[in-house]
Amino acid sequence: MTTYRDRARAGVVDPRIAALQRGTDRFRSHRAEAVAEFADMDEMRNRAQVIRHRVLSDLSGYVDQFSASVERVGGRVHRAADSEAARKIITDLVADRIGSPIIKSKSMATEEIGLNHHLEARGHEVVETDLGEFIIQLAAEPPVHIIAPALDRTRHEIGQLFADQLGVPFTSVP
Repeated sequence: MTTYRDRARAGVVDPRIAALQRGTDRFRSHRAEAVAEFADMDEMRNRAQVIRHRVLSDLSGYVDQFSASVERVGGRVHRAADSEAARKIITDLVADRIGSPIIKSKSMATEEIGLNHHLEARGHEVVETDLGEFIIQLAAEPPVHIIAPALDRTRHEIGQLFADQLGVPFTSVP
């Protein structure tokens, strides 16, 4: 049995941990740069908090307003009480598309309800348009981060994954 210290030492040299650290450091430094350029960051943060609280206090009213606006221009809004109901609505919408790819954009809501797996189990081919989501789709793994789903992957890992799954040539560059 390995100790925590043994596992920690192994994690420090793990390329995925190093990739995760680089990505997190990059996010932090870019955020700090953006905040430094934003003169009234605290004021804007406070205004956003007030707006968020106002919207959450009448969320159903805002959803009704949004639905009415969509329907006014010819769109349809579907509401689901839970994951199962959401998957059923979407399955019904794409029922006649078996054999045609379903092109899907990045959405944590669809990740949370297991939409890709659900559709694939019913014969649909789902293709992610977001590169990070596409990478984890090819790897058949869940995302590690809400904004950067493949943050823990090295470029070499991704290159090898593309070679293995897509048949594209991969040459490792130091």
